[in-house]
This record gives sequence, structure tokens and C-alpha cells, in this order.
Amino acid sequence: MMRYRLNARARAEIRKAGEHYKGEGDRISYAFAKALRGALDLITAIPESSPADEYGIRRKHLTNFPFTLIYYLEDDVVEIVALMHQSQKPGYWRNRL
Repeated sequence: MMRYRLNARARAEIRKAGEHYKGEGDRISYAFAKALRGALDLITAIPESSPADEYGIRRKHLTNFPFTLIYYLEDDVVEIVALMHQSQKPGYWRNRL
């Protein structure tokens, strides 16, 4: 299993989304945390489970939530660049690479 590293902005996006769902109630907050953990577990266990684009960027959609983890592989680390809400402008995170 690979380890992962969160970009500071990705960490902030995760915190913001978590706070949003916490405000919606314990059940949805728990479901979001579980979906996020499931996505992180999958991409650290099988990093190539999501196809890479021409720049090596991979995307993992969270189950039942409108978010996508944006990441790439660097040696033995999964570098997480963003937790992108799917209604955001695609590619807004590219300057983080």
C-alpha cells in the first residue's frame, strides 16, 4: 500500500467539505467521511485503478457525493492535488502541479 500526501489546498478543500456536511447532520457527515476514506483507501492500495491523462493526472470520484479526488503518482507516494467539487470549473487546480 502506498502512502498519500495532501497538498495544503486539497487539505483545506477536504476540511471545508467536511464542515459543510457536518452542518447537514451526523448521518451525512459520517457518509461523506466514509466515502472519502474509501476513495483514499482504494487509491493507496491500487493507485492505477483510475486511468491517467496525458499528464499523469488521475481522478477518483467519491461514491454518492459530487466530489473528485485529483491525484498523481510520484515514486511511492500518491500526491493529492485537490478535492474538486464536480460543479467547479474543470482544471482550476492545475497551477498546484
